[in-house]
Amino acid sequence: MPPANHDRFFGDYSFSETVGLWLEKGTKEASCLLNPFISTEGFAFTPDEYLDLLERLRGAVRRYNRLPGVSNGLEDLNTGFFRYRNLEESTAFIRSHLTEYLERGDKLHRNFLLVINQHARSVATEKRRELREKTNELEKLERELTQAEEMTGRRQRKVFAEIAVRWENYLKAAHRKTEEETVNADGESLRANLENEREALNAAFTLMGRELKTDGLSLSALTVNPRHGDPNRLRELEGALNDLLREVDEAGLYQLPLRVTDAATTPRQLQQLDSLLGKLRNTELHLGELPVFYDQRHFWYAQPAHLRRLLAPLLDLPPEDWETAFSSWYFERCLEREQRPERFFLESIEPGPVTVSASESVQVKAGNLGFVRPGEAWPSATSEDLLLDLSGKDDFNGEIIAKTLSVNPLSDVSALPVAVSGHRDPVLLFSQSFQPLHPPAWRERVAGSSPAGPPNCVLFQSDDSSPWCPLSDWDGSTVDKLNVFLPEKLTDEAGKCLIDTWESLIASAPEITFFHTLSPNTITQGLLSDGINGAFLTSVLLRAAEAAEAEPFDRGALAALGREVRIRCGLPEPGPHPLAVQFGNALKAELPDHFIEIYVPWRDTFLPLVLQSPSGRKSVLLPDGRLPGRADKEVEMVRQEELRSVGFDVLGLNALNCWENLADEVERIVRKVKG
Repeated sequence: MPPANHDRFFGDYSFSETVGLWLEKGTKEASCLLNPFISTEGFAFTPDEYLDLLERLRGAVRRYNRLPGVSNGLEDLNTGFFRYRNLEESTAFIRSHLTEYLERGDKLHRNFLLVINQHARSVATEKRRELREKTNELEKLERELTQAEEMTGRRQRKVFAEIAVRWENYLKAAHRKTEEETVNADGESLRANLENEREALNAAFTLMGRELKTDGLSLSALTVNPRHGDPNRLRELEGALNDLLREVDEAGLYQLPLRVTDAATTPRQLQQLDSLLGKLRNTELHLGELPVFYDQRHFWYAQPAHLRRLLAPLLDLPPEDWETAFSSWYFERCLEREQRPERFFLESIEPGPVTVSASESVQVKAGNLGFVRPGEAWPSATSEDLLLDLSGKDDFNGEIIAKTLSVNPLSDVSALPVAVSGHRDPVLLFSQSFQPLHPPAWRERVAGSSPAGPPNCVLFQSDDSSPWCPLSDWDGSTVDKLNVFLPEKLTDEAGKCLIDTWESLIASAPEITFFHTLSPNTITQGLLSDGINGAFLTSVLLRAAEAAEAEPFDRGALAALGREVRIRCGLPEPGPHPLAVQFGNALKAELPDHFIEIYVPWRDTFLPLVLQSPSGRKSVLLPDGRLPGRADKEVEMVRQEELRSVGFDVLGLNALNCWENLADEVERIVRKVKG
């Protein structure tokens, strides 16, 4: 059967297993703290990436918890300081440029103030002088009008006419009017005009400062009156400011350019200079925090860009929420990639009669297990035998009537691992995971000396009276009993021969006795060696024989040795189904009186989730509606029928429902379990 995760979705994990990984964090309150619309660009969504990012986040938590807090005064510095320069270089560069730019900026600031304020003083002086002259002329007209009002007759009319003419001249001079304005020469009209002008002059005195300030905002080399300022001087200041801004930008002191647009007026140029000086002084003020800030930023830019998109909002959250928020966000975005997640769930096969053809097709016939290696001829075999073709030719010559599989050795990590359904021979523990019902018929014996044969080679003996032969001479035939001698040291050729042959060797005889001259310490050292090598396999076989011979046999030791071999061979090691684990936790609150077990050994496999009611009724919950192994429909039907035949209710667990609405799926399962 293919392994349980042959429908790979997240690395070697299936869709339902990925839902289980999400449920571990996704039902907690902190799981919704990250924005679901953060871009997923750059994320590969693989187990290796997840573990790498998770470890980086944990390192970030430790780093930021250990560092003291810093202000935001250095936030706008160029990122190049923290990515391409060390702390000493960055500090020296920043300090030297700050000193230069502040000195030039302060001098330029002083010159700007002098020019602007001198212009304002000159304009104000001229304005006050004009207002005084107007006021003096107005007072003179008022005095003359008062005297004329005391006159009578023709003389009065003559004086009124003279005052009216002078008033017209005043209006032309004071207000620069070019149009002729008709002025009534009677006393009342003249008095009203003079009073209105008096009020206007008083208002002009009051508002003079505001008007001058408004007019000053438009000061530039193009608008300045030569009587009040030098246009060339204004152009020099503008050029000096632009040079300073350009140099600061080119030096790369700050992250963003400071000269975005040109300022058209002198006051706006002064504002640009004030902004620059403020930024420079703020940087100088917080320069003492640079070592801590550098450490933070250097660590920040050492992270991948896509992780920084998550790290930025996480920095505003309590550190204890980081892992939950990240894991939930990561797995949910991973699950969202699937457009048709409903395709992964198959309803558990309903109970019914098993057809004869289906039943016969999955029966394991008692026969011999043989191996065909490169360069070897096909052995004679019957229809009850199973031949495993290791030759790589996949050529049966049309003469082989035995069942034949073309396989690769366990040490080939590129091959697809398979498991044998229903056949629980304990020697299969080295290639698949299950709990053996009985031990292999192996014995371990310490030999007083090495038997006759080539030194430092594995030797075998078909029976007690046969001569010892090197393993390289073994033809792969099956016997009733086999003796094997494992030396303390192996030549390179002997070690390679053992690696290529050991799988078929241990399956070639129902009874095997392993002779050796190794000390317990040597066996332990062999188990601790790296990878698949002769010393490791020698130690594994001896310890397995020791565990099998014990009374009672050591099931745990056999399982552990098999697991270690599978791990070193790169075989996926099954474990509790993540969805079964999380769903079992969710069921505990709803079924407090039920006994709930996870990953229960059963025959050639493990049951993901088993529930037992107080009355003894048992239910097995199958993620995706299938047992581990993902057999074809006929085999799956037989396997589920086997469960029902021993009293199990078989229920399918819908991973999509668990992801979208866990409470509804729990309620559905509870109804079926109680019903």
